[in-house]
Amino acid sequence: MKATHRYILEPYTGPDSRHACPQCGKAGAFARYIDSTTGEALADNVGRCNREDSCGYHYKPGQFFKDNPDKGQPFTPVKRTKTRPIVREWKPAPPPESYTIPGAVLNAFFRFEKEADQKRLRTQRRAGPTNLDLYLCKVLGPDRYRAVRKAYHLKRYRGAAVFVYCDREGRYRTMKRIYYKENGHRDKDTQPTLLHTHENIKPYLPEGWTLRRCLFGEHLLQGSPAAPVALVESEKTALIGAALCPGPVWLAVGGKQWLNADTCAALRGRRVVAYPDLQAFALWQHTLADIARRVGFAVEVSDILERTATAQERAAGLDIADYLIKADRGPETAGDSII
Repeated sequence: MKATHRYILEPYTGPDSRHACPQCGKAGAFARYIDSTTGEALADNVGRCNREDSCGYHYKPGQFFKDNPDKGQPFTPVKRTKTRPIVREWKPAPPPESYTIPGAVLNAFFRFEKEADQKRLRTQRRAGPTNLDLYLCKVLGPDRYRAVRKAYHLKRYRGAAVFVYCDREGRYRTMKRIYYKENGHRDKDTQPTLLHTHENIKPYLPEGWTLRRCLFGEHLLQGSPAAPVALVESEKTALIGAALCPGPVWLAVGGKQWLNADTCAALRGRRVVAYPDLQAFALWQHTLADIARRVGFAVEVSDILERTATAQERAAGLDIADYLIKADRGPETAGDSII
């Protein structure tokens, strides 16, 4: 039986329960350790920053008491009883109507947006390709860009790229709207939005509808039953991978928080090679080993970026898409094979 810790991270109850990190200074990113018997914070600097990749600050109660023996009784870590990990039983999926979006609703939404774009073009002269469209056309070339745009159902919404999440059976799950800069990097001044929450879609979803994620590009699995799968984090990376390394089926999880067994259910029986972003290798290696065991697929987590990236590339946040673009420019820049 697991014992209860006296000092725990303060549960999230709203913006006031998160603070500025003492190391990186990011507001709303720091959770303090509190005394579970009183609810009081141990100290302003004892806690964890949620920016694990870019900051990683984590000052634990045990270290605090070691550094400050005058602050009370010595901290004694709670001993945990060793137990074997429990593999949760795989449960059948709920009825698809409870988590998919009717195609008629999606088509009507984008038909309305196309008409609105045409009107803006006539009146304000601002419509047409997004920054991501222009960037992909530049780095891939027009033919390869049009091919992946069609294959992955890439759409646009008021200047933003829209990634359509379509499952293995061809059913729509959700759509993600992301704004990009001219250099192809995500515009971090705006947050990605899931469009199933849009006022023109939400009222038409079936009663009791709930979001159930799938992999971006999952609908392509049916057409390539024997092909290996290349798994990445971002949708843009999957598009570039599909264009520049067309052997495997390139899929994206859409964020580390969605790397779980339910999202990866369609990978059952497949051979998967995963390409995590820099600084995420250990997390993906550990998490995917568990997911593969539960779902039933073979996985290899590639360390190609960890082995080849320079200090400057690490600072810039290189991912496998950058490697592929560099390799595509000529044999003198190519390195290890991808898959």
